[in-house]
Amino acid sequence: MEKNTSLSESYKAPKEVDLTDSSKGGAGTFALTVLAVGIGLTVIGMFFMDIYASEDGSLWFYVLGLGIGALGVLVLLIWALGMFVWSIDAT
Repeated sequence: MEKNTSLSESYKAPKEVDLTDSSKGGAGTFALTVLAVGIGLTVIGMFFMDIYASEDGSLWFYVLGLGIGALGVLVLLIWALGMFVWSIDAT
């Protein structure tokens, strides 16, 4: 027996996936990871600046601490922007 398979019978629409749904795909875990990285970089930057503030610290510790701390703050700002967009999208 030959099966009649027209294009409309064989085609099934792909399942719709909502990419903005944060309850799927581990978005919460990713957000917490970004938050932890931002806080960690900021703390490491503060540590290097604290070494500079000690009596035997060199200027390189200040520059390194400032750079790492600025990168940590940038990561935290990106995280905050992501949380803001997520809160608008969730409503």
